[in-house]
Amino acid sequence: MENQQQYQEPTGSADTTSNPGASDSTTSGNRRSQSSQELMDELNRLGLKFAEVVQAAWESDERKRLEKEVKAGVVSLVNGLERGLRRVGESEQAKDILHKAENMADTMSERVRSSQTSHEMAGGLAKGLHILAQQIDKLAEELQRKAASSASQSTPPTSPTDAQDIPITKV
Repeated sequence: MENQQQYQEPTGSADTTSNPGASDSTTSGNRRSQSSQELMDELNRLGLKFAEVVQAAWESDERKRLEKEVKAGVVSLVNGLERGLRRVGESEQAKDILHKAENMADTMSERVRSSQTSHEMAGGLAKGLHILAQQIDKLAEELQRKAASSASQSTPPTSPTDAQDIPITKV
C-alpha cells in the first residue's frame, strides 16, 4: 500500500482556458493524452498491487505449512512404494508369475514370427510404404519443377499464407 502512486497531470498538457486560440482537435488530443496517462497509471498501480498480493501469499505461514505437508506426503508415498515393490519382488509368487509371463511372451512372439498372417501384414506394409515413397518422390519433383518455373519467370515469391493443393492417390 506504500507503493500507491498519486495521479499527476502529465507535463506539457495544454490548458485550454489560458489558450483561447486552441482548436477543438488540440483539446481532444489533450483529453486523449490525459486518458492514456490515467490508464497507464491505473495499470501500473494494478501491477504493483498484484505483485504485493503474490508476495504476501508466497510468504504466508499457511503456504509454508502446506509445502511441508506436501513434501512429507510425497516422501511417505515414495517410501511406501519402495517397501511394497521390494516385498513383491522378494516373494516366490511374484517370481513365479514373472517367470510365467516371460515364457508366455516368448511363446507368443515365436507364434507371431511364424504366423502366415504376420508375413502377409509385413508384405502389405512394405508395399504401402513403397507406394508412399513413390508419391513423395512425385510430389518433390513437381515442387522442384514449379520452383524452377517460377524462378525463371522472375515472379515475386508467394506469401506463406497461399494454399497449395497436394494430390493424394489412394491405392
